[in-house]
Amino acid sequence: MKKILISLLIILTIFIYRNEIYNLLFKYQELEIISTQKLNSSYHIGEINNILNSKDWSGIVALNNLLLKYTKRTLSYGTKQTTNNINKFKKGTKAHCVGYAAFHNAVLNYTLNLLNIKNYRVYHIRGEIEFLGINLNKLSNSSFFKTHDFVKIVNMKNGKYYYCDPSLFEFSKINKIGSTTGI
Repeated sequence: MKKILISLLIILTIFIYRNEIYNLLFKYQELEIISTQKLNSSYHIGEINNILNSKDWSGIVALNNLLLKYTKRTLSYGTKQTTNNINKFKKGTKAHCVGYAAFHNAVLNYTLNLLNIKNYRVYHIRGEIEFLGINLNKLSNSSFFKTHDFVKIVNMKNGKYYYCDPSLFEFSKINKIGSTTGI
């Protein structure tokens, strides 16, 4: 009974502190900025308006979290992406990290423009992931794992930023990589 209780406590602790644990173990390295696709799908624009009208949010982190949930509801992870045009994405569209990052970046940029929030910039980044200083992307010969795509959110007033990884959020609900202090 004591072992079960300790095991449950460890699992609960890992679940509660998953962002912090992930940030201790993993680092993201930027290689290039990918051009942003413009969101012009009337379906997605309507869905974003519904989200903004029905949810309370305060600050960029809370807004990003709402939109990560929307990205998660829209896409379904798959190693074969069905389209590269984010405006054709619909519920259940198969995508991998490239599609998740492109879609989330477009959704967040659209929303910032809609709300006239000018002091943040959002970028689709192609990069690499390190685990305890070991570059994970270099461990595989597969072109699928050569790089990883994620999103960078920058406060233009003070230069502080953090990353979000929409494809990681799909499985773990880890919503930020790096510090959001001062963001």
